[in-house]
Amino acid sequence: MVLAALVSLIPGQTVLLAADALWISTTPLEANRQLLLVVDQQRQTLAVYHIDTTTGEATLRSTRSLAYDLALEEFNATDPRPTAIRAMLQDAGAVKNRALQFSDRPQIVPTPAAPVGPQK
Repeated sequence: MVLAALVSLIPGQTVLLAADALWISTTPLEANRQLLLVVDQQRQTLAVYHIDTTTGEATLRSTRSLAYDLALEEFNATDPRPTAIRAMLQDAGAVKNRALQFSDRPQIVPTPAAPVGPQK
């Protein structure tokens, strides 16, 4: 069984299985317990298990689809939030573009016309 093999993972180890279809990571919680995260990359689903390392018992703690989570641009973000950073960068870009339009624009300087015909 896949879970039985996963219990033997070194704590903190991350493994990809089945051509990158599953991403698996373990983290020690306390004595004789590990947290096991399994992400099905094709279905974009997360499963969280607690593993008793002495008995091998795996307890499913939660599952959820990640599709909607990953669609959020910000959640529980702290200031400056991603939208504020984007606005700052856009404002800075607009200021830079305006400066380029007026100060860095190549100046066209008329040159005197070359004389036509023989010179005396």
